[in-house]
Amino acid sequence: MAEDSTGSNPADRRAYTRYPFSIEGKAWFLSQGASAPWSVTSSNISLGGMMLHCSSERGILLQVGDQLMLGFEEPGGTEQVCIKGRVAWKRMGILSILGPCVFGFEFLDTPPQVEIRKLHDPAANSWAAGTERNGKKP
Repeated sequence: MAEDSTGSNPADRRAYTRYPFSIEGKAWFLSQGASAPWSVTSSNISLGGMMLHCSSERGILLQVGDQLMLGFEEPGGTEQVCIKGRVAWKRMGILSILGPCVFGFEFLDTPPQVEIRKLHDPAANSWAAGTERNGKKP
């Protein structure tokens, strides 16, 4: 990974390990009043946050600092997992393989609560076992 302007690797400053994790869910704005939900997909997860991607139409509306609520179906279950957080960073059009908008979602409920662990722990366990969420080898 490239060094940033401070001369250090950003991964060295992370408080939590990231794991590959792909799951589709919905997001709602909390900081802009009531909003209709829109689709998001994750790329990775840690106990501190997730990397998500969405359409350019919604991505244009996102601002760093916006508070969102995310909703996902619990992996392997039928229970809905809802997590509150904020947009930590946003990039438009740089990772086309993921979609037009990629953003960092920082969990606001830290230390990690039960809801976050319902998503994080299966990803970490799959990574340790050498399989991804869908059962394929990484």
